[in-house]
Amino acid sequence: MSLTANWRFTFKSSATGDTYSGTASLTQSTTPVTSQGAGGLERMVTGTMSFVNDPCATTASVSGTISGLNVILTAMEGGQAVSLTGNVNAAFTTMSGDYTIPLGGCSGGDFGTWTASKS
Repeated sequence: MSLTANWRFTFKSSATGDTYSGTASLTQSTTPVTSQGAGGLERMVTGTMSFVNDPCATTASVSGTISGLNVILTAMEGGQAVSLTGNVNAAFTTMSGDYTIPLGGCSGGDFGTWTASKS
C-alpha cells in the first residue's frame, strides 16, 4: 500500500471553527529511510497541496514520513509550517489526525483536525 495518489483534504479549525479544503498530490518513496522496529519501515512522502478557501496561501509544498499506519506531514503554507500528524486506514484510502501551526504569520497559532481521502 502507498500514499502515492491525489488526495482531498479538509481542515477544521478548533480555534476559529472555520473549515478549509484542498487537494494534494502525494508521492511515497519506495526506499525505506529507516527501520522503526515493530512500527515498520519509515518512508518519505513529498508533494504539493492546493487550498480552495485558505486566506493565507493557495499552495503549499508537503514533506514528511509514513511508518506503518502513522503519518507525519509538514505543509509549508505561505512560509509557515503546518504540522499534520495522524493515521492512514489499512486500505490506504483515508487519513485523519490533528494539525498545529506555530504562533506568528497569517494563520499562526491555529490548530484543529484534518481528514483526507483518495480522489
